[in-house]
Amino acid sequence: MYMTNLEVGTKEWFVKVFWPINPVGDQNGAGIDTAYYYANKSIGDILPNNELLTWEILLKRYTDFYNYMFPLQNGKYTKKENKLLNIEDYCFNKMYNSDYSKIQENPADAYLFGI
Repeated sequence: MYMTNLEVGTKEWFVKVFWPINPVGDQNGAGIDTAYYYANKSIGDILPNNELLTWEILLKRYTDFYNYMFPLQNGKYTKKENKLLNIEDYCFNKMYNSDYSKIQENPADAYLFGI
């Protein structure tokens, strides 16, 4: 998925792999520290399918979430439920329990055309 020489799960790895997906906030200060804290705290949680959450699963699910929500962003007109969350809020709200890769339709089409 993302190739790096850093050990999976370290803060340095997190900065190289997760931060570029949705770079919101301060990468060099408290923003990244808090994001890493909540992501790291989530690892090991039990998912609805009884799997343990790993860094690899979290990365896949956050990427799927981002890819699903990104087309729905429209500045100040974005609906609250369609707001693209940073990794910190995503983990804090345990949104990794939802699998956005299973959603097949284009969210923009669904919104515009009611499909």
